[in-house]
Amino acid sequence: MNLLFPFEKNWQKKLDNKLDEHLDRESWLRIQLVKWLPWTFRILLAAFISFLFVVFTNYGKQKQSFIYGTTYDPWYAMSLGLNWKTTYLEILDDLGVKYLRLSTFWDQIEPIRDQYYWNDFEWMLNEADKRGVRVIMAIGRKLPRWPECHDPSWLGELNEETLKQEQMEMLKKAVIKLKEHPSIEVWQVENEAFFPFGICPLADPRFVKKEIELVRSLDPNRIIITSDSGEVGNWIIPGYLADKLAISMYRKVRLGWSGYVVWPVPAWYYRLKASLVGLDHNDVWGTELQAEPWAPGPLHLQTKEELEKTMSPKRLINNIQYAKKAGLERVYLWGVEWWAYEKERGNDWYWEYAKKLYKVR
Repeated sequence: MNLLFPFEKNWQKKLDNKLDEHLDRESWLRIQLVKWLPWTFRILLAAFISFLFVVFTNYGKQKQSFIYGTTYDPWYAMSLGLNWKTTYLEILDDLGVKYLRLSTFWDQIEPIRDQYYWNDFEWMLNEADKRGVRVIMAIGRKLPRWPECHDPSWLGELNEETLKQEQMEMLKKAVIKLKEHPSIEVWQVENEAFFPFGICPLADPRFVKKEIELVRSLDPNRIIITSDSGEVGNWIIPGYLADKLAISMYRKVRLGWSGYVVWPVPAWYYRLKASLVGLDHNDVWGTELQAEPWAPGPLHLQTKEELEKTMSPKRLINNIQYAKKAGLERVYLWGVEWWAYEKERGNDWYWEYAKKLYKVR
């Protein structure tokens, strides 16, 4: 007997038994895996096929009742050499647009600190009031159309805390001044505030929440929306801050690092994404469907060949069909100023095609 380790053999025997149990268990698991793997694969395959069926049947349904709108920017119209008032009236009367988005660019409403200018906005809203047009009024610092943040020059003199105070004051002035117009159906607070696009800092969600709370306190009965990129935004923060989420919908864009890219996103993606982040798809509106070219510079300086890389009659028709399949309640087309510009140059295809869309009720 080993006097130093009298229980050595007993411990070795127990260890051997444990090892045998482990090997037996491993062999049993291996046998079970081989036995059940085909069935497991079949079950997973069936679940995946069922998932695809749900996606394509529930998330790929074409919307039957469909509302078309558009976004109008008078300053962009002027940059194309258009008379902005004439163009605006043609949009309302000739195109027959009944759902419209306008923006109160900060550098236009407060070009000088504490001196506000509302005449042009009042005129547009008065014309919309007369015609029963329903307006989304976008307010805030970051709003649709490049460079996104339309900052007045005097803003650069302020520190961050003072800038936010001025921003809240501007927001307050806008709501109080414009809320009596019956044409305003919706307030949009900021545009893609959490998406890194434009010459703009990323917004603080807590500050945007304060902006929305301010607007709601001043006008509690109107819908409030905010927006995100439809393709690459996460939707979570903007989706829960406001009553509805507005999204952009682009099909072919120009990315500096890779040239022209078609987003590999099927139409049902938007409804599925809404479900995944806990939103009702009826609370997601497409407020920026691509209906003009995405070019490396001002559109009126581009060649026809360059413009047709991202927009053509066929592309616009396909984009409209895509939006219908996405199943969103509303879609606002982006590019009405460019259609008007093309019409003045003798190409009225886009204008006439859009007119057919807007005449359908």
